[in-house]
Amino acid sequence: MISSLIVIDDFYAEPMAVRQKALELDYPAPDGQTNFPGRNSRQQLLLPGLDELVSEITGERLKASPNNVHGRCRMSYAGDVAHRRYRVHIDPGVVWSGIVYLSLPEHCQGGTEFFRHRATNSDRTPLYPHELKAAGVTRYWEAGDRIVQQDSNDMEKWELTS
Repeated sequence: MISSLIVIDDFYAEPMAVRQKALELDYPAPDGQTNFPGRNSRQQLLLPGLDELVSEITGERLKASPNNVHGRCRMSYAGDVAHRRYRVHIDPGVVWSGIVYLSLPEHCQGGTEFFRHRATNSDRTPLYPHELKAAGVTRYWEAGDRIVQQDSNDMEKWELTS
């Protein structure tokens, strides 16, 4: 069975110290072409042993691309809005995404949503060669284009799972 969602409570022993480090990063204004509200940090916050721990938890060796958002923090202000082209989206070429919430309880509002695509009965895009073949594509990003993006803004085609 493939795990598609793993939730770990109390991930950091000292979350307030990690939060303080995250707050000290630079957060440039969004470029207006994001599927999420807020802004990503310019710098990475890579904590010692994190990649190894996540690799152990997922059972897969973490291999981060140097040009992605690995280790970056996101800050969303009350006035930030998503300039989305796609409501439901995937991060192309990413098998695992890690999200750690460092918001204080009084600042929490909304959050990340996960969906199941009704037509394919799947909560993820194809990952393996046989799944790509069954979807009629040969590359991971093609599956995102053909399955997710074409139905992205039609919420009747999706079921909110969490």
